[in-house]
Amino acid sequence: MKELSLNILDIAENSVKAGALLTEITVEEDSERLRIIINDNGCGMDEETLKSVTDPFYTTRKTRKVGLGIPFLKMEAEQTGGSFKIESKPENKYKEEHGTKVSAEFIKSSIDFIPLGDTASTITTLILGHPERDFVFRHKTDKKEIFLLYSFFFFFVSSLCRLVCSAVCQGVCARVLRSGCEMPGFHSVWYVFRVCVMRVSHCAVRCAACVCRLCGNIS
Repeated sequence: MKELSLNILDIAENSVKAGALLTEITVEEDSERLRIIINDNGCGMDEETLKSVTDPFYTTRKTRKVGLGIPFLKMEAEQTGGSFKIESKPENKYKEEHGTKVSAEFIKSSIDFIPLGDTASTITTLILGHPERDFVFRHKTDKKEIFLLYSFFFFFVSSLCRLVCSAVCQGVCARVLRSGCEMPGFHSVWYVFRVCVMRVSHCAVRCAACVCRLCGNIS
């Protein structure tokens, strides 16, 4: 892949498909090394699956017979002289602390080092694609740290506001129709208002996801 942020997106999507309600993404870097840690509370993997997951010809997907997300990340880390590690606890054995943790370390001075890329877009994509899940993103450097928390609570509040506004609009429309004094273009105005409410709720999620942009792009 051209950017490590795409690897992060791919593995985080795997976490969501594994049933993770919370996915934590941490990026730590200094002048010499860059570390990526992705930790989730999904269903986890057994020992046999864990041994095979770095094989590019192993995948649980039915749409294709090759799984490249984790093997690519492992290859990209090791070809810089760095390291890769994956740990997992299956839910059937660990009822409380189950999930998967992927760690990769890169040597930034290596000619094979791939840039981190646009992590803001990656987090935005995850939040907009899975608003019902929780995400935590951290980016630490020698100079500053970015922290972003997105919770299902935000999705619930925005959805509740949308339902309330929709109900109010429908009530006003019904009252106007019953009074027999339908205003010209009222339905169009009502539709536009509902669309605006939906757009505002989506924009709120986008703004939350783009906090890292406002804090400064340190990738």
